[in-house]
Amino acid sequence: KFINIAEETGLIEPMGEWVLQQALKDLKKWHSLGHKLHVAVNVSSRQCKQNSQEPISKVISKALVANNLEPRYLKVEITESLLMDDSQETIDTLQSIRDLGVAIHMDDFGTGYSSLSYLKRFPIDVLKIDRSFISGALDDKSDASLVEAVVMIGHSLNLKLVGEGIETQQHFDYLKRLGCDYGQGYHMSKPLEAEQFIDFIKKNHGV
Repeated sequence: KFINIAEETGLIEPMGEWVLQQALKDLKKWHSLGHKLHVAVNVSSRQCKQNSQEPISKVISKALVANNLEPRYLKVEITESLLMDDSQETIDTLQSIRDLGVAIHMDDFGTGYSSLSYLKRFPIDVLKIDRSFISGALDDKSDASLVEAVVMIGHSLNLKLVGEGIETQQHFDYLKRLGCDYGQGYHMSKPLEAEQFIDFIKKNHGV
């Protein structure tokens, strides 16, 4: 409800810019501590369509410069709803982000109006397989078939795959066997505050 109201009123644009700035500020701090991490930031359809503010690519570029970060460390996550109008304007907007050296991730793939044409027409680097399929894949053959198909299609198009909602070792092992490139979920970690996150990184990566 909160996000919907923010979209309708236009507040999502300054909010989204603040989130981007804060994420890159945190990333800069982590880099200064020796942790060369990457960060993914969700952007809304309204931010990308830019009804009143400056282009999203300029917002991203300025934030990267302000924090003295290389673009390769930032990933931008979009949802399928952004692609529904199938317009050249949307393609150009996403390409302008990609031209900065920032990768485009499609979040929750498979839950909206998924179309294989999106994967061909739009400049996308990574597909995130929605958790609703992952959670049922071990017990439901239909879900398992969908996950396997998405991984196969993604790799055939030279896209990377992220499995969302990994909550057990069984989920982790299953996706690893399929050749899924990355994983996300409570099995690795629940959301953490900044200080806890640094402790988590040190513990798991020996830095």
